[in-house]
Amino acid sequence: MKHAPALSSPGLDLPADQKARVAELESRLSEITQKFSENVLDSTNAWELVIEDESRLAGLPESAKAAAAADAEGKGHEGKVAVHLAISVDGASAAIRR
Repeated sequence: MKHAPALSSPGLDLPADQKARVAELESRLSEITQKFSENVLDSTNAWELVIEDESRLAGLPESAKAAAAADAEGKGHEGKVAVHLAISVDGASAAIRR
């Protein structure tokens, strides 16, 4: 029966000064990874597509179309539809899904 090799922390066999540097790098990587995730979430939440031709929304339920129209109107896009990421993946229009 084979045993899996023990998992070790990065830099475990390094001298103390280099271990400290590895710890600093891991901390910084954690910070920038968190910031990147926040930026992606902010961008995803801010993204919208304003559509003037309602036929491009084929395949969406009427309730989704009404909500998108109300959202667009609330943002000053009278007579248009604001489509967000969650809605765009459900529609029949391949152009919107892209």
